[in-house]
Amino acid sequence: MYKLHWFLILIICGSIPSFLGDTFSKRAFLFTSDLESVKPTADSLIQKVVPDKIDVTRWSPRAIDIYKSGTSFDAVAATSTEGTVTTCTSTTATLECSGFSTPKTGHVPFFYITCGASSYLGPDPYHYTPGNGQWFSFPGMTTDNTQKIRSYACAGEVASVRPTWKLIGWFDASTCLSLGSGMTYDDNICVVPTPPPTLAPATSPPTGQPVTAAPTSPPTGQPVTAAPTSPPTGQPVTAAPTSLPTPQPSANSTPVPTNPVQKVFKHVCAKNAPLPGTICTEGSVAGFGGECLNVSVNDSCGKGGKFCWWAECDGSGSPPPPSPTTPGPTPPSPTPPAPTPVGSCQLKGVSCSDASVNCCNGCSGGKPDTRVCL
Repeated sequence: MYKLHWFLILIICGSIPSFLGDTFSKRAFLFTSDLESVKPTADSLIQKVVPDKIDVTRWSPRAIDIYKSGTSFDAVAATSTEGTVTTCTSTTATLECSGFSTPKTGHVPFFYITCGASSYLGPDPYHYTPGNGQWFSFPGMTTDNTQKIRSYACAGEVASVRPTWKLIGWFDASTCLSLGSGMTYDDNICVVPTPPPTLAPATSPPTGQPVTAAPTSPPTGQPVTAAPTSPPTGQPVTAAPTSLPTPQPSANSTPVPTNPVQKVFKHVCAKNAPLPGTICTEGSVAGFGGECLNVSVNDSCGKGGKFCWWAECDGSGSPPPPSPTTPGPTPPSPTPPAPTPVGSCQLKGVSCSDASVNCCNGCSGGKPDTRVCL
């Protein structure tokens, strides 16, 4: 048995003037509930409904250029906000099209689309949709409601193959005529490969501290023999020691390093800060590749929001070891207690000063019986 249910449909229609290049967005909510809960539920969502219109003056675009090499292309953006210059280090790539990173009057969005083994670069997001060019076209679409537009399908492919879209930027379609089907995206065209870092330090060792080839010999406990001022004719003369011999160092003393560690600053160009060990192992010295010229300064580098991350490393590519610790003073040896005198006895309960009779037999057994040994 079916019951009739009352329901309300509330729709707000507004007229919002917009112009070429404007973008309008609105966050709204649809919910179902019993009639008594409609108002409290709607009241709780009023402040969360956010309409917004963004005109072209609120964008801060940067230049995006498309460089082409054969059937491959790379999209390179300017390194700063509202920047107008891009750089491509490839000797085979040519500049094919220039655009922007945000909407702009006279420019349309360009998409890189793949469907299976096929690829396309251009303004038509329905390029591989079944029926494109037959019963519908973009823009304008179709008025034939008997045909369905399935943008999630790839024409000529099995049902399991799905398309992918990547927004490249906004370009003037009338000036980017050399692009289209068969283009393959390769973001390494305009990037120079970075050679592996060398283990040799880029800077000379500091001259402020003397270089010690070997640590000084530990004291032997014997007086030091002075070196003669002239070649001896017989046995060398041993000079009298000027001070007591130096005691042996404690077992937990830290050995003196045989060679000073040579420091070098290295950097890695990345979005997030890596570990110092990673920077020392995989990083490069300052200025390598024309980037990261200022030591310990997080300048921007590469593309895609990357920065220069620095670490102080030794010549082997590892972070500097901790400074050697100085051993603490050796505590003095405990003084053994003085030996107890043998042979004197006292009465029980009488102090030593009152005992006037010495015990015999070394206080063993005591005489008389009322006497005990100290």
